[in-house]
Amino acid sequence: MALATLDRSLGDKGGMGLILKKALAKIEDDYDYVLIDCPPVIGVLMVNAMAACDRILIPVQTEFLALKGLDRMLATMQLMHSPSQPGYLFTIVPTMYDKRTKASLEAYKELKSKYGELVWSAVIPIDTKMRDASLTQTPPPVFAPKSRGVFAYNTLLTYLLQLNAETQHMSDLVASQKVMRSYLNALLTEDVEPEVSKVVAEVQKQQLNQLLSTVKPPVAKPAVVAPTVAKAAPVAPTPVAPVVTKPVAPPVVAKPVVPEVIVAKPVVPVVKTPVPPVTPPAAPVAEYRQGKFQALFFEVAGLKVALPLKELGGIHKMGPLNHLPGKPAWYRGVMLYRDQKISVVNTAMWVMPEKYDQALAEKLNYQYVIMLGKSSWGLACESLINTVTLEQDDVKWRSAEGKRPWLAGLIKQHMCALLDVDAMVALLAAGADSSD
Repeated sequence: MALATLDRSLGDKGGMGLILKKALAKIEDDYDYVLIDCPPVIGVLMVNAMAACDRILIPVQTEFLALKGLDRMLATMQLMHSPSQPGYLFTIVPTMYDKRTKASLEAYKELKSKYGELVWSAVIPIDTKMRDASLTQTPPPVFAPKSRGVFAYNTLLTYLLQLNAETQHMSDLVASQKVMRSYLNALLTEDVEPEVSKVVAEVQKQQLNQLLSTVKPPVAKPAVVAPTVAKAAPVAPTPVAPVVTKPVAPPVVAKPVVPEVIVAKPVVPVVKTPVPPVTPPAAPVAEYRQGKFQALFFEVAGLKVALPLKELGGIHKMGPLNHLPGKPAWYRGVMLYRDQKISVVNTAMWVMPEKYDQALAEKLNYQYVIMLGKSSWGLACESLINTVTLEQDDVKWRSAEGKRPWLAGLIKQHMCALLDVDAMVALLAAGADSSD
């Protein structure tokens, strides 16, 4: 009752929206989590709760009237937060879900269509055991521990604990959303840095000078000089011996030579049939480049990465690694799974080498291995997010070759890099034997 009259008692006192935040700051070391239940009214209680919380959980009944109230509430929340601060983190939880009614099915469908990933992937179903527990004033986990309602709330609790842990971990790795957005845009633009431009210009200049040095200068024709004739000195006459002539034999009559007539064979002109130029076979179009496709979203060092679901070879829990000498730094080692030897890649070092340093390496906490197609290569990742169905227009596809051939495109709405699995497998295989 005292809380119900709080709006009236506080009135217009200065700093009334920070009372709860200051009070919780004194005891925050005594508790791991604090849940603040608020009435569905934007008043002093709601303002205090929003100022003190890290995340907002919005339960919404799967009814159309509740959806309208949700729209107004989110619009109010958007007006309340400071423009210099990021928006509130919130999760929408569908409740009172009854799959037997068309109204509940349609409301849930519209909720997922409008808010997408902000909606929890599961639902809290309608369960009469909850009402019975309230009637007996017994907590539902004690009254009906195996009921579907209790199971749904336990699932939600597990999700929130995992979400909070990931949020705290990722907040240390990501400086701001703007930095990550600019980095992802740079993946596709492939702008040439000024230093690189200077180097390219210098190399082109050297190549031009080298080409000019091979050109020989024109050779001048030698001048024609008239020959000089020297006059010979007078020579004394030499005595000539007498010549004795021998009798001449009779002339030999040669037989007439019959000329041989050679008949030339007619020359048949050879007509060469022009050979059409050989066109290299076009690269096969990936199946996910045609129509709708599903993608698996996962996170690495604060960067959201997606993989076409048809290119997914499997997901394994990260296990012990056998490190091999002479391998590149991004090669984490070999993980044994049954009879398979999986080559595990340090995804953060491969995907974002510009940002990879010792501090980032120490904070990485790889939990899973994402298998690339039918190959033996696996990408290490920290958390799995979900799967999303995408249209072709949802992706800003890569249109030109660049220094990141493994990048298929950028998923615009999620600001997420989409991997080209075939290109990545080829690059990994080519660089596996290198120590660079």
